[in-house]
Amino acid sequence: LASRCDVIITCVTAPPDVEDAVLGSHGVRQSVRPGSLIIETTTSTPATTRNLASVLASKNVEIVDAPVSRGVPAAENGTLSIMAGGNQD
Repeated sequence: LASRCDVIITCVTAPPDVEDAVLGSHGVRQSVRPGSLIIETTTSTPATTRNLASVLASKNVEIVDAPVSRGVPAAENGTLSIMAGGNQD
């Protein structure tokens, strides 16, 4: 699927799951196209995001760290918050 998308959004449960979804043997990295953008919405760690960015840079893929906050009640009410950080370009 990653080979057919310009933008990929990930949202999983924890940092190890993010790494597996992106860098694992069946992860996004295996087939992502150069120039693609990954928007990572898991509430993860800065170290995990930096590691992903470092690995993905070798494939000319950008990542935006965009964790979703405020939990299930906000999701049910349509009031989630998303913070974003990444390369300014």
